Amino acid sequence: TQQHGRVNLILPPNYTNANTAAYVIYQQQKVVLRMLPDVTNRLFYVNAVPNNTPIYVLVISKRGNQLYMTGAQTLANPTQIHRLSPQPVSRQQVEQLLDNL
Repeated sequence: TQQHGRVNLILPPNYTNANTAAYVIYQQQKVVLRMLPDVTNRLFYVNAVPNNTPIYVLVISKRGNQLYMTGAQTLANPTQIHRLSPQPVSRQQVEQLLDNL
């Protein structure tokens, strides 16, 4: 049987569950999981991801009128904590990335 684990993500302090959405996207299947906020530990997470599954971690945020986005391809690994820093992007860039998933 395949082992499952938790995918963890830490963002800079100004990216919170109030202005940010984070997702785990399975690269070999049509599966998108919204990551949940863990306010106490200041991170986002999702449980029950099969270990060593190719995933794409996607972050989209809006602060004021500016959109921010970042992403990383990786393998699901319960011992790894992903640290990403969203960068300013246009709405068109966000839409283009989403269209290409």
